[in-house]
Amino acid sequence: MGCDAGLFSFKHFIHFARRIASIARSYKEIASIARSYKEIASTARSYKEIASIARSYKEIASTARSYKEIASIARSYKEIASTARSYKEIASTARSYREMCGFRDPFYRKTK
Repeated sequence: MGCDAGLFSFKHFIHFARRIASIARSYKEIASIARSYKEIASTARSYKEIASIARSYKEIASTARSYKEIASIARSYKEIASTARSYKEIASTARSYREMCGFRDPFYRKTK
């Protein structure tokens, strides 16, 4: 009986060792999956940061376009002002010629 009892406990030992090894493999697989999920989460954070940076650059580009439009409008107003000065000079010259020639426009009134 002593030999049978030893064989019985050895079989139990092998059986439990296999179960423990199987459980260990399961935990190893779970740990591997957890690492994969951690990497996926890290990658997702990286993509989120990239998207945030892209939005920032998009906003910067939009602001730059706005400033470019403002500068274009400012140039237009500068040209309008320059044209207005030219017309003012033309009107002044016309008045000078009128006065030199002694021509009086009936609709022209000199401001006091």
